Amino acid sequence: MSRGSRVSTSDPISSPPARSRLERVTTPHVEGTELTITISQNGSKRVIPCKLGADFLIRPFGIVPGEIEAPIVFASHGQVDGDKKIDDYEDLAVKNQFVLVYEGRHGDASGGNRRQSPIFNPFSKLEPARKNGAIGVLVIEPPGRQSPPSRNPFNPQQLGFERPSMALGSSEPSIPVIKLSDDIRDILVEALGLETDSKPKAIEGDTRVQFRFTSTKEMKTDRNVIGYFPGTDEARKKEVIIFSAHYDHVGVNEKGEIHNGSDDNASGTSALLEIAEAFGNGPKLPRSVAFLWVSGEDKG
Repeated sequence: MSRGSRVSTSDPISSPPARSRLERVTTPHVEGTELTITISQNGSKRVIPCKLGADFLIRPFGIVPGEIEAPIVFASHGQVDGDKKIDDYEDLAVKNQFVLVYEGRHGDASGGNRRQSPIFNPFSKLEPARKNGAIGVLVIEPPGRQSPPSRNPFNPQQLGFERPSMALGSSEPSIPVIKLSDDIRDILVEALGLETDSKPKAIEGDTRVQFRFTSTKEMKTDRNVIGYFPGTDEARKKEVIIFSAHYDHVGVNEKGEIHNGSDDNASGTSALLEIAEAFGNGPKLPRSVAFLWVSGEDKG
């Protein structure tokens, strides 16, 4: 147990020998992260370079560094909902393509006053596209609808750029989900002939996306802390009830300030100590009980 804890029991918590482990830490970079859209139609070609922050936003977590280039396929809202019998990917060939999708879901009200939004939440568009084999997603507001104002001015670090982060060892690589500005949206809508109620379709001509992403990776040493009460039942002791909290957060911000975190780092850690004390002073359980303090905001 950690120094200063008050856990006292005649059958103390057992713990394995202390040892460190290596964590993969990734730092995404603004410089070198680029997006270019090329529209080729009727013998003419238009190249649209896009600037991060002004023309597009992306959360860089889990993306493999490097460059990808692929055609665009339009997938309406990119929505799959079995209960409502909606599948925007049905009969649409998107494997190894970028899919262009509208923000929101079918039936969302258009126009009107919309609340301020977080910087960008890509997750509702990510999984359907990835499951259908797309290599990237472009998200635009439907024609005639403006993007809601952001709560904060653009800050690359709020998106995750230039900030080291850990990934779970079992995490799969992600695909880029890119939110385009309304100005870039207007260019695409006009060039591709899109309407608010346009159905999923392949794009005529050759409209392509080139996306480059840069990041650096390094291995760092870290530790988790675990305590363990073995169960009393020989068969059921193999089943383990786990109580967990993280004892640190996401490191250091751009000002060099450490995210110590009284809530929820310290509060979670101290609450876990109290729970462990209660178990230590109480009756033994048939199942085993483990107490896990992890680093890196629950990633461990």
